[in-house]
This record gives sequence, C-alpha cells and structure tokens, in this order.
Amino acid sequence: MLYGKTLSLFTMIILLVSISLQAEDLIELLSDKAIELADEADIDMLIEEAAGHRLVLLGESTHGTSEYYYWRYVISKKLIENHGYDFIVVEGDWPAFFTVCNEVKGYTDQGSLRRLFKENFNRWPQWMWANEEALTMAEWLQDHNSGLPNSERTGLYGMDVYSLDESIKNLWDYMSSFDKPVFHDKAKLLECFAAFDFDGSKYAQAIHRGHQGCEGEIIRLIEFLKDRSTGLKKQSKRDYFNAKQNALIIRNAERHFRTAVRGGSESWNHRASHFYLTAERLLDYYGEDAKGIVWAHNTHIGDARATTMQRDGSHNIGQLARENLGSENVFLIGFGCYQGEVIAGESWGSTMGIMNMPAAKKDTIENILNRIRYPQYYFIFDSQLKEHQVMSNHIGHRAVGVVYNPAREYPGNYVPTVMAQRYNAFIFIHETTPLNPLSQ
Repeated sequence: MLYGKTLSLFTMIILLVSISLQAEDLIELLSDKAIELADEADIDMLIEEAAGHRLVLLGESTHGTSEYYYWRYVISKKLIENHGYDFIVVEGDWPAFFTVCNEVKGYTDQGSLRRLFKENFNRWPQWMWANEEALTMAEWLQDHNSGLPNSERTGLYGMDVYSLDESIKNLWDYMSSFDKPVFHDKAKLLECFAAFDFDGSKYAQAIHRGHQGCEGEIIRLIEFLKDRSTGLKKQSKRDYFNAKQNALIIRNAERHFRTAVRGGSESWNHRASHFYLTAERLLDYYGEDAKGIVWAHNTHIGDARATTMQRDGSHNIGQLARENLGSENVFLIGFGCYQGEVIAGESWGSTMGIMNMPAAKKDTIENILNRIRYPQYYFIFDSQLKEHQVMSNHIGHRAVGVVYNPAREYPGNYVPTVMAQRYNAFIFIHETTPLNPLSQ
C-alpha cells in the first residue's frame, strides 16, 4: 500500500516536471514566433493571414475588457478597408443593432450614434455594447460608408436570441401593413407571448409548469413569410430580411427558453445554432462572394470540439462554421490575458462593477503565455506550434462571462482546451483595463 502511494507521488512529480519542461520549450519557441502589438501596423501580418476567409471570427475571454474591443475594431477596420469585408455581426440583439446598422449605412439620419447606443442598448448587461469602444467602431464604420454606393456599404448586426419582446414588436409593425384578415390571423403569435409579458424567463417557467407554449404559432408564421417571400422581397428585400430574421429570433428564443428548464446542452445549442444561422443568412444576403466578421466570446468562436464542451454535446459557431463552410474558409482568432481589471456583475441583472481579475493560475495557458517578454502580442498557429505538446493537449484556458466572482475563479472559469485545434491565431495581453461604459 505504501509502495503504491509512493509510486503515485513519484509519477505525479515526473508529470509536473514534464509539464514544466514542455512549458519552457514552448516559451522558447514563442519567443521567436510572437509578434509584439505596439501599434496598429503590427497587426498586419495577422490581417494577411486572415483575409480571404469567408468568415473571420474574433473572440474575447471576457465581455468587459477594453483591449479586446479595441483590437477587434482594428482588425475589422483593416479587413473592411483593405479586403472588402461586407458585414460585422456581434453577440448582441438584432433589433438594436439593425437600428444602428440603418444609421451607419446612411439609410436613416437620426443624428447622434451616441444617443442611439444609449437608447437601444438598454437591456442588462447594458455596458456590453453601450460603451465607448463599441461606439468608436460604429462611428468609424459610418464615416467609412458615407462615401460609398449602397451596394458597397458594410453592415453591423446582432445575432443573439434575447430580444424576444423587441422582435415581436418589429414583426407586428411589419405585418400591420398586410390585409386585415391575414394580419389578425398571424397576430395570434403575439397574443400567445403576451400571456407571459413577452418575457423569456416567465415563458420558460410556464413551460416547466406544463403550459403548452407558442411553438406552433411561430412555425406557422415562418411558413407564411416563406410562402410570400417573392412578393415581399419585391416590395423591400431589406425589410423582408429583417422581418424573417425577427421571426427566426422568436422561434429560436422560444426553443432556447423552453429547453433551458431541462438542463443539459440543448438550450445552449439552440442559441449557438442561431448564431451560426444568422452569419450564414448574412453571407447569403450579401451575395456569392460575401465575407463577414463575427465578434463573440471565445466560448462561442473557438471550435467547441477542441474543448471539454464536446463531452456534453455542446457545439458553437466556430465549430458549425468550420463544418458547414469548410475549415479553409474560416479563421478563428482567440483572445486572452494574464490579469487585469474587468467589468462584470456579481449576479445576473446586478449593478456592474470593476473587478480585479487575479493572475492566471499555474499550469494554465495564460500563465505560460505571460512569460513572453511583450506586454501584448499575437501568434499564428503554424505547423510547429500545432505539433507542440502544450498546444496539442488539453490545458486550462480562462473564460469570464458577464457574471463573475474573482474569488471563485479557479477552476470554474478555466476551460480545458486544445489551443492549436480551437483557434487559428491568438492575441495575448499581459494586463487588461475595463470597458468604458457610456454615461446613462
């Protein structure tokens, strides 16, 4: 018995020494391959590598970090200016971003984008999009589009499912122009959700108690829009696309909330599939040679098959994009940091706060990457890095959401990840600063 324990301890020591030696070897390798990010021009090698892919997916390891928004903006700007990318779609609400999109494309003139951001991004967590960094990106896009013909203007969209009430209202407004008998028949969908105050959480609770739900009304409405698509597109392709997207949001939000009460991966997967569906619909909308940019959390854009998410059957947009478009047409860029400050809430719906994110734990990828000499840098996964043991085996990789407790970070906020399979490239920052929310 004692011998067994001694052997186990000896084996563990050997394993720890092996990991340490592998880390040292990786640090030496990355010291030659890492490219410092001192100014915007330093990102150009990454741009050349990513350009030409149909979808470029840009991640973040937190929703509340200024540097992530800044570098996603820089990358997006260069892809749009120099390589003709057609749209950006983000982890945000479709109706709010569609209003902003109309403004940045010049279809409306409501004056101040700052005001639009404050008014439209009013759902918790407001700070995720009502911030100076996101506003800077939208203002640049508006200026970029101003001198271009309509067909060449870049769009800005949201792809989430949490806009149930706004999407229903937008669809109601669209259908109100139909013949009265048709309108009143299709309005049954809206009456169904009115019983739950158009609130996804209340709907989920009612389903849990045995309520029949609104799935049938949504399916009939989507079929109705499909059947009339030719005529509706002739009236306005853009208005029809918006109405159809809102209908799909209602359907997928219903599925997301209905299955949430069961637990497991099904609810997550409905939302993740909707993310990919939105990006795919935008590629189709912009035409055969369209190219798009996606902004979302690492847990959404990094291929789920390279993480322990796969064990419980969870997928994400990074995985679905590679499977449906082909890996050669998709470029995934992850983001991470060693420590810093971040905006988050202590619980869902709570007041936002600036929290101190502690130094990354030992034997995590962030701890290893922090030993490279640059304050911020990136690397592209070439054959050497893909074959390195640290990058080709599971290792802890930090993921922080809108709800965060720094005191309980480890191990819950670290996702075991095969880095070389999850991403095509990675941007690392030693110490981060929080987002700058717009004053409300």
